[in-house]
Parts: sequence; structure tokens; C-alpha cells
Amino acid sequence: MSAPPGGLNATLRSSWRSPSRRNLFYTVGAGLLIQLMLVVTGPFLSRLLGPAGRGDLAALMIWPAVLIQLGGLGIPAAVTYFLSRGTDRRETIGLGLRFAGIQAVVLILLQGLVVVAVFASRSPEVHEAALISIAVIPGALAQEYGLALLQARGSLAWYSVLQVLPIALYVVAVVVLFVASAGLVPVVIAWVGTTASVGLATFAFAVSRTDALGRPTRERSSPGGREMLSFGLRGILSANSATDIVRPDQIALALFLPSRALGLYVVALAITNLPYFIAKAIGIAAFPAVARESEPSVARRAGWRYLWAMIGSAGVIVCVLFATASFLIPFFFGQEFHESVDLSYILLAGAFFTAVRRVGAECMRGRGQPGAGTTAEIAAVIWLLATLAVLLPVVGVTGAAIGLASSQLTSFLVLAAIAARRGELHHADAAATLRVGLAQLNPAAGRYRR
Repeated sequence: MSAPPGGLNATLRSSWRSPSRRNLFYTVGAGLLIQLMLVVTGPFLSRLLGPAGRGDLAALMIWPAVLIQLGGLGIPAAVTYFLSRGTDRRETIGLGLRFAGIQAVVLILLQGLVVVAVFASRSPEVHEAALISIAVIPGALAQEYGLALLQARGSLAWYSVLQVLPIALYVVAVVVLFVASAGLVPVVIAWVGTTASVGLATFAFAVSRTDALGRPTRERSSPGGREMLSFGLRGILSANSATDIVRPDQIALALFLPSRALGLYVVALAITNLPYFIAKAIGIAAFPAVARESEPSVARRAGWRYLWAMIGSAGVIVCVLFATASFLIPFFFGQEFHESVDLSYILLAGAFFTAVRRVGAECMRGRGQPGAGTTAEIAAVIWLLATLAVLLPVVGVTGAAIGLASSQLTSFLVLAAIAARRGELHHADAAATLRVGLAQLNPAAGRYRR
């Protein structure tokens, strides 16, 4: 890939401009909007259900999330990667959809087993809500595949709208249920209904916009089932943290401590959500953008562009949240959650590293190395399990927070070591991209000089 007129400086300057900036606007805007909506739903749910009921709801939501992320086998991300690399769209999408059909059946059965094994002995209300939660599986899986198709196609405006829509509908439902003083079961029905309906609609819309389904292209040969499965499995934990997928901290709290402990913990986590959502938003744009670049040096610079954006935004956000958590949590969630403040300080310490690691893992996945992020997360999960075993019996919910924050730092360090060993951390690329980015942000400071 030849450099444009003006050499390296022109390449770097153009890399900070549209459509990259526009895509970041869409995805980061969606992340901020989701966080804002969670600021609404969190307090309403906490006040409606109380610490114990809020813990029950968190436990009900954990299992479908874990099953979708692990049971998806990373295939949606594999579809995005291979389509971004120019493979035959018709065959690639068809292969992905065959995987999706099998996964839907298996995951519904697994969620049914979870309901029997985990929730059968709980109160009738919790058991009824758990049975209803089975219906969320097909819709949530459909949304994963639908968003993957839109991401590969570069339709990040529609991606952002359809990512936000189920949460927006859920917010409306929660406010109505709060006014009606409803219980756990109606809240679960609202969650399942909004997630499933929008998920299926997202999938149908994404397929309808893949106009190349009927016009196969042969820029590159299509991946086989083994190749797609291999890429998916190697990157299954790449874009997410242990909290997002395995969630051993919340599962341990749900199994071994009273529901109130989990309720306090998820409220503390809520104050750390913003860096996660910004990281996910930047990663959504970074993954296909890096994957489209065939020249390694250009791909590395593209990755550094997104990494610098994440480092700067995460640093500012975490500092602001740390300074205001003692006010925000009691104000939004109520004084009965005041114990969540100290937990939030611990969790914010790890939020920065998770945010940067998530974007870094997406850049590595775009470079065709999905296993780097997964390796880092496996190390983090092992560390988290060990610290939970030691600290949970001693200091309870505080031990879970310490374990999670320290595991997030572990994941960041492992990914950085892998990237350095594979030659992805070029200091010259990092410095040049940062200087150009700062010049783009502050034109008055003068143009970047050669």
C-alpha cells in the first residue's frame, strides 16, 4: 500500500480524519447514551427492588450473558473480520448463519438447565422470572450476529442506533414499572421483551442491507468452517473482560453471599461502566478499521490512533468518577447503597486498565491475532479465581472488588507483553500518531512539522 502525497505525515493526518472520526462519533456517542440510560435505570431498579431484589435481577441476567458470549464461540467477530478482509460475502455470511442456528438451539437448552440447577430452589417469584429469562437467548444471539454484519459493512450509524434501541425501550419500561410499583417478574418480562424483539429486528435489518448476498465477490477465498471457528475461539475473550463474559466475581457473590452483597457490588460496578462503554465503542470502530489495512505499518498506526483516543478519554473519566463517586452513588441509588462507594474506588482503579486493554485487544484482533486478548483474559480469570478463593471468605464483597481490579491490571500487562513480543508496539508509530492527533485536536497550536 503506497503512501499518499506528503508521505508519512499526510498518511497520519488523513488517518485522524473522516470517516474514522465520524465512526468514533457514532460509536462513542452510543456508548455515552447507553451509560446515561443506565444512570436512569440503575437508581429506579435499585429503589424498586431493594438490595436483595436488585441482586436477584443481576443473578438472572448473568447467565444468559455468559452463555451468549461463550456459546457464541466468537463466530460473530469472525464474520466481521473475514468480511472486512474482503472474502466472499455470500458464502461467509451463509456459514456464519449456519453456526448461529445450531448455537440458538444449544444455548436455549443450556439456559433451561441453568434454570433447573440454579433457580429451582429459589422463591416462586425468582423461579418464575428465571423461566421467563430463557426467551432472551434467541433475540440476544440474533442481535450479536446482526451487529456483526453491520460492523463489517461499515454501517456504524445503524450499528449504534440498534445497539442503543433495546436499552432505550427497557428504560421506558422500567420507569413505567417503577411508577406502578411492580415486582421482579414484570421487570424481567420487560428486559426479555425489549432484548428479544430488537435483537430479531436487528438481525433481519442487517441481512436485508447485505446487498452482496446475491452477488458473490471473489476478492479473497471464503473461510471454511474450521478457519472461522478457529478465529472465533482464539478471540472469544479478546474484546471483553472477565466481568463481561465469565463474571466469576458476580457468580461467586450470588452463590456464596447474601443477595444484598451482590446488590451493593453491581451498584459499585455501575459507576465504572462509562470507561467500559467508551472502550467498547472505540473498539467497535478500531477492529474493522485495522483489519482493512493490508500494510502492517499503516495498520499499526491505525491501531495507535484508537489507543491514544482511549488512553486520554479513560484517564479523564476515571479521575472525574473517583472524585465524585461519594456524591453520585447516594444521590442516584439512595443512602442504603452508601457501602457501594468504597467498593467503587477499588473498581475504578481497574477500570482504566480494562478500557485500554479492550481497545488494544481489538487492534490485535484486527491484525489477525485474536488469541492475544484471549490469552490476557485467561490470565486475568485465573488471577481472579485465586484471589476470590483467598479474599472472599475473609473480607467478603470487598475481596471480590480487590480481586477484579487486580485481575484487570494483570490482563493489561499480559496483553502489552504479547504485543511487544510480536512487534506491534512501535514507539516511533506511537509518538508520531500522538503528535498528529494532538495537532488535530488543537489546530491553533500549529501544524505538525515534518
